[in-house]
Amino acid sequence: MHHDEAAYQALQRENAALKEENNRLQQRITQLENQKETLDRILNATPMLLYVYNIEEQRRVYTNRELGAMLGYDAQTYEQMGHNPLPQLMHPDDLQRFPQHMLRLSQIPDGDVREFEYRMQHANGSWIWVLSRDAIFARHADGRPCEIVGAVSDITSRKHSEQALRAANQRVDRMFEYSPLASIEFTIDGRVIRWNQAAERIFGWSRPEALGQDVLSLIVAPEVRPQIDDIIEQLIGGTIVSSRNDNITSDGRTITCQWHNSVFTDENGQVTAVLSQAEDITEQVQREADLRMFQALVEQTPDGCAIVRLRDGQFVFVNPAYHDLLGYGDEILQMNIGDVFAETPDHVRNLMGEIRQHGRWQGVLHYRSKDGRVFPGQVSAVLISDEQGQPLFMAGIVRDLTEQHNAEAERAALQQQIIDAQQAALRELSTPLLPMSDNTLVLPLVGTIDSMRAQQVMEALLEGIARYQTETAILDITGVRVVDTQVAQALIRTAQAVKLLGARVVLTGIQPHLAQTLVHLGVDLSDIVTRSTLQAGIAYAMSGSVKA
Repeated sequence: MHHDEAAYQALQRENAALKEENNRLQQRITQLENQKETLDRILNATPMLLYVYNIEEQRRVYTNRELGAMLGYDAQTYEQMGHNPLPQLMHPDDLQRFPQHMLRLSQIPDGDVREFEYRMQHANGSWIWVLSRDAIFARHADGRPCEIVGAVSDITSRKHSEQALRAANQRVDRMFEYSPLASIEFTIDGRVIRWNQAAERIFGWSRPEALGQDVLSLIVAPEVRPQIDDIIEQLIGGTIVSSRNDNITSDGRTITCQWHNSVFTDENGQVTAVLSQAEDITEQVQREADLRMFQALVEQTPDGCAIVRLRDGQFVFVNPAYHDLLGYGDEILQMNIGDVFAETPDHVRNLMGEIRQHGRWQGVLHYRSKDGRVFPGQVSAVLISDEQGQPLFMAGIVRDLTEQHNAEAERAALQQQIIDAQQAALRELSTPLLPMSDNTLVLPLVGTIDSMRAQQVMEALLEGIARYQTETAILDITGVRVVDTQVAQALIRTAQAVKLLGARVVLTGIQPHLAQTLVHLGVDLSDIVTRSTLQAGIAYAMSGSVKA
């Protein structure tokens, strides 16, 4: 009995201990369940897909959510893909790389992680990018990995951003490389980092020659180095400065460049590099200088200069001399070219058409100033065309010819007076009358006698006979080379006219060839006394034979 009692008490104690152990186990189970519930909530709340994968069996051991849900597939569709849907969902190009990833993964020690980026096909047909970060989860007794654990996250947005950034960088790089401006990136100590094609073309240094060199020594003219050093200091200090200065090329030429500068900074705002872009404006600077000289010439020339738009004939530019010439002031820029001419509108239109056809015109036109004065102007007009050869403007230079015309008229009048006086003197010299006595005049003729001179001979001889009241007029033609029909007839008319005045003509000095000519011409000299020489003629007149 005593023995049974002891056994019973022992059973009681053992039962109590079991109950206590059971309570502890129940509490532990409850605690583990709570921890599992918390862990499940954490795992399910994480944005990543967590999984355990059996390498040998190629199946999922655990996932915190279905991959299909991440990809937008319903449960039934995803279930139909089987226990290993990767071959169906992974992009073919990435699927080829997957075995290499698994091989590398099997060779890593515990605790190491390997990443694998790949594309998966979404239910809507698009491809999304995911990142899998994998590690060894379990190994066999011989150390071979049998299970891996991984976390998969959707990195599509990041990939798109990276692609957009790469595309943007590529565009920037292409813009840098193919920019028509010389683009040079250099460090704050002046070493060239990048050098584009335009920089090669403008400065002559190739990219390999320029990279790593001091940019200022390569392209900055020594005389402007202090100015450029100051600009570099400002840029490093964060102040953006542009400039126009002389530069040098690899072959020693000096060119003028317009520079546009910017800077690159780090996360702290410190300048790390400078980007300078330059345009070769040497020709532009020369054109500007030429334009300034031309402008000064146009502004100072005494001739009026104007430019007219062909489309509507409106003035777009007039110089001071043109203002002074017409007196319209600034209002002329609102006027039409036809408003300043005194010519008819049809004449102006025809003139404009001729200029369009030939490209230039010179001549005299009449202008009407604001005060109503009409004056002649010497005009030179040319067309101004664009780069395609389309005429856009007409440029004209006009000079007031009023004073010139007045001076020419005065000169013409004076010249006519001189000519008249010279002609009178020549007439006297060509018909010299020599009184030999009270009754005799001698008129010696030399050279060629044309109709006009024959008329002068007649007039001079008749005037001399009338003036001196002589009875005999001796015409000596010893020095006359040629006598034609008109001259012979003029001599006969002269003799007849002299006879009407009561005097008589004695013709002397007829040479043999002239005698032949007179006979050949059939000239009747019966009313004219002839003698072979002037001396014979004078002797004849002095002897009184004339009266006989």
